[in-house]
Amino acid sequence: MATLQAARAKYSSTDVQRSLASEGTTRTVPVYSDNITPCWRIHRDDFAVPTSVAIASDGSAIIADIANCLLDFTDADGNIVHSVTGTKPFSVALGCGGNVYVGDRRSRTVRVFDAYGSDVAQWDTESAGFGWIAGIAALRNGQLAIVDRERCKVRLCSYVL
Repeated sequence: MATLQAARAKYSSTDVQRSLASEGTTRTVPVYSDNITPCWRIHRDDFAVPTSVAIASDGSAIIADIANCLLDFTDADGNIVHSVTGTKPFSVALGCGGNVYVGDRRSRTVRVFDAYGSDVAQWDTESAGFGWIAGIAALRNGQLAIVDRERCKVRLCSYVL
């Protein structure tokens, strides 16, 4: 607790402003704050084990719930618009063109859905040398970064739909 209080004292807004003023700079720097304001809240009371969330540029979200075996698609206000069952999603990412990439723990596949939750593609990750996909990220250059927890590796993969 003393370490946390020391960090707060060190990085409080007045200390940061004072040190910047003494250096003669006017740039803005992030400061510690206890005031975190939620932008929205998902309106579902029965999440079992939510493991991942991907936020679109319009504020909508896709939430992976591994224990309930579903993906929830929400609008920008956090209201669930529709859900996709039949998957055991551990990780989720939004890619180019609005496609949703899901690391499916049950089938050890990467599943691709469109923005409405319809299946677009699927590929077997074990044939590509992956085990349990613990994380997935869609990069701007059109690649996926995939974290393989079972084989302790991270790999970049190109995908073509």
